[in-house]
Amino acid sequence: MDDIQLRINWLKSKDWKIRNRAAEDLAMMYWGGAKIARAVRPLIKALDDVYDVYDYHETQPWEKIGDFFSIDELKYLSINIRRYSAEALGKIGDVRAVVPLINALKAEHSGIRREAAEALGKIGDVRAVVPLINALKAEHSGIRREAAWALGKIGDVRAVDSLINALKDKDCDIRSAAAMAMGQIGDVRAVDFLINELRECNIPRREVVRIFGNIGDIRAVDFLINELKDKDWHIRGVAATALGNIGDVRAVEPLIIALKDQDENVRLNVVGALQKIGDIGAVDSLINALNDPDQYVCEDAAEALGQMGDARAIDPLLVCVFKRRCRPAAEALALIGGARAVDSLIEALKDQDNHIRYVAVEALGWIGDTNAVKPLIKLLKDPFENIRWTVAGALGQIGDASAVMPLIKALKDLDHNVRYSVVVALGEMEDARAMAALSKSLEDQSESVRQVAAEGLEKLQRRLEAISEE
Repeated sequence: MDDIQLRINWLKSKDWKIRNRAAEDLAMMYWGGAKIARAVRPLIKALDDVYDVYDYHETQPWEKIGDFFSIDELKYLSINIRRYSAEALGKIGDVRAVVPLINALKAEHSGIRREAAEALGKIGDVRAVVPLINALKAEHSGIRREAAWALGKIGDVRAVDSLINALKDKDCDIRSAAAMAMGQIGDVRAVDFLINELRECNIPRREVVRIFGNIGDIRAVDFLINELKDKDWHIRGVAATALGNIGDVRAVEPLIIALKDQDENVRLNVVGALQKIGDIGAVDSLINALNDPDQYVCEDAAEALGQMGDARAIDPLLVCVFKRRCRPAAEALALIGGARAVDSLIEALKDQDNHIRYVAVEALGWIGDTNAVKPLIKLLKDPFENIRWTVAGALGQIGDASAVMPLIKALKDLDHNVRYSVVVALGEMEDARAMAALSKSLEDQSESVRQVAAEGLEKLQRRLEAISEE
């Protein structure tokens, strides 16, 4: 019996302490996988767990009740069972719980109603919208707050008018929750309100900044630019992303300055924002970012330059390919440089430095230009085996049929890593000439080569059969 089934069985106990423990454990467990679904029905039943002193009397003599629990303690346990059950059902996210949770919004205890509202937000079913709108009128502030949060999670525009009314709530937390919910729904009216509320209420700034990015309203730009200077790197990073989502060119210069941020995560978000905005005024700064000490920042800067398509980036990208073996830089060259970039890489295949040849081979494989096939075929005889097996991989990536026979000949290479790479390449090509060669490789002295040969044969057979059926 696993932990989940054990707790499900505990939910059937007549002992409140055991039922309470079961519901609490199920609420605290990590949720994932189909096996959790079996807990849904027992938890739905536990939502109706009702304190009944006579039911307890079946297992304990009446005169001993006072020795174990007071009447108030028994009620407390029953309420806790229902609260934990609602929490667990929200984490599971099964739509079968929606109607029972909607009913739980009418429970006599505010804690149960609050947990039910939160659970309905996590499940995200639109059937809960109207009941949650009604819950915005609850007397208990915690219920109003969770109802607003849940409506934001569900994201249904029917809730907007009621959320606007909630912006007038006397409780600062409710006003904030309503504005955040409007932001999640995408209503631009939330922008000015949230900016003002930040001065009065303890709203999580990071979440507000993120919501401004989701809304995409230009009224938030000045506020977000200022947040790029926040002392919290999380906020600076989210502000950069939000500015990228909005796409206003006023953010370009502040973002360029933020490329010098001490935190690499912020710089990464800044590069992404500049890429989304796409203003060519950022090209020089993005070229400088190719030298960023963080590899991910370098790679994203290369991708951004490729998207912008400015020829000024060709030479710096070539340097980046060789210096940092940056695949996005090679792919960016394919977008920007075309023949010029490929020609430079082909010329590098003749370099006496093994590392330069190796990186050039890799880059040509990434780019996939067929003009590189003949020069690459010549390197199948390179004296260094690591270059030969990289060449085989590059030819497989390019997939040009003219490489099939040279690759078949390369199956005689003395190095098993080269043969392995050749077999993989042939398996990727839709060429019937490779069938016999792959079949012969099933007898290779290397087990790894034999294995990929079998996989390649199966893959190639399926492809050829699919082609014949077309």
